[in-house]
Amino acid sequence: MQSAPAPWPVPPSSPEAASPVRLWPELLRTAHLVYPEATRHNKLNRLKYLLRGLLLAPSSLALLEILAAPKLRPLLAARPRVYSRLQWPYLDVRFRTESKLAALRAHHTFLLSTFPDSLLTAISSPEGFRLCSFELEELGSYTVLLKAGLFEKEGELSLSLFE
Repeated sequence: MQSAPAPWPVPPSSPEAASPVRLWPELLRTAHLVYPEATRHNKLNRLKYLLRGLLLAPSSLALLEILAAPKLRPLLAARPRVYSRLQWPYLDVRFRTESKLAALRAHHTFLLSTFPDSLLTAISSPEGFRLCSFELEELGSYTVLLKAGLFEKEGELSLSLFE
């Protein structure tokens, strides 16, 4: 009698980790998040994303496992291209897949262990997280917001000053 397959996500160290059967549904789900528009160009990009994900199967599964943390959902909703980071130059063009995965793991582990859920949700939103408000004589009131950066880079946060 066969045992039931392990539920998703499969730990990357398990023998099943490189199985395209487990990876395929997650790649299909995330392809539409990374490339949401239904243009011909994005359909081709989705296909390339799927093929590259299968070629990098063990690393793709490991990244998907890291990103499966419920606490990261707001961040991933705001920045879905995080799912494709292994497939592009990341931090340094000379980084191999293993180095990119290690950097992404370190970054997201830091986020998960350091930032409370409410802060991750707030900085991922278009409104950002209000750090402080202050008044300057004769100039008016100002608010400083912390927001996810404009360039979709991990670790990038922007401080914005509003009147």
